Amino acid sequence: PTHSSILHGIPAPLPPAYRQRSVRYTFTWRYRGSSSSAISNAIRVVLKYKPSTTMKLTKKDISAKDGSGTISLRADTPEDLWHCYNLLQQGDLVRCTTVRKIMKESNTGSTSSNKMRMMLTIEVKKVDFDPDSMQLRLSGTNAEESEYVRMGAHHTLTLELGRVFTIEKLCWDQVFLDRVEEACHPEREADIAAMVMQPGLAHLCVVTGSLTITKAKIEQTIPKKRSGSTNHQKAVNKFFDAMYRAILQHVDFVKVKCILLASAGYVKDDFYKYMLVESARREDAVIGKNKSKFVLCKASSGHKHALEEVFSDPVVMTRITETKVCLANMRMLIGFIVYYCSAA
Repeated sequence: PTHSSILHGIPAPLPPAYRQRSVRYTFTWRYRGSSSSAISNAIRVVLKYKPSTTMKLTKKDISAKDGSGTISLRADTPEDLWHCYNLLQQGDLVRCTTVRKIMKESNTGSTSSNKMRMMLTIEVKKVDFDPDSMQLRLSGTNAEESEYVRMGAHHTLTLELGRVFTIEKLCWDQVFLDRVEEACHPEREADIAAMVMQPGLAHLCVVTGSLTITKAKIEQTIPKKRSGSTNHQKAVNKFFDAMYRAILQHVDFVKVKCILLASAGYVKDDFYKYMLVESARREDAVIGKNKSKFVLCKASSGHKHALEEVFSDPVVMTRITETKVCLANMRMLIGFIVYYCSAA
């Protein structure tokens, strides 16, 4: 990196498109002092940016009379661009920043061109989503007066991650509004939760039809077992307690139909026993009532990517389906009993 703030030991903020990855900078921190006593130490800093995993609704202005209006959004993941593709249709107005080549003519008659970033509003004629490059391109004509672009001039917008854009429709019907709600709050549609774990590391995720969202990451240093020492068991109990609290905090037991506990070895079994005992001790009735939703399965590690192994196992998928069907039948039976009792 050659940014001046980096050279002075201050990491510069990353562009929006790069906030999803962990970036390592190695730079030299120079202590102020006389030149003879200047000390240079190499310091490695790990910058961990935690982007939003859902699309952000920044502004909403829709008429209650006819449903016309604008909605401003910010896409933070490629998944968000897919939602935008389903939101847009021919005739919509989209306003965002874009880059366009501008031709300039000098006094002598010579011409030059350079690229400028500007704000444009186009009337959408064509929407193209490229799944390989994960880009959303909007082709259309300029719909607002601009200093550099004439009205009606053709332009192609590329929606970028991390940048706010505004969509204007003549009518935002309920289908589009539901799509915006789903994109901004995908966890509300999640009906599966999963906890992958290994000694000292666990990830709690909720799974929707098209997205896996990490709700909690639990890390705990667990020392080795030593005779006469209780440090190992204390650390395990602390680790299990953090996992237990994460499930209570992030899992909506009303909507979630199945909760996977996955690990290599017996970590999942030990945690499941701990959870049942602890819920009885703390009188957390929600765990006892939803005990049938928990499914124990195998995973190679406690990292998030281990979920791929879990969902690729046909035995696990069969158990998930059976759990969902069983819960649906129970709800139907309870509804029938309530209706019968009220009618009687």
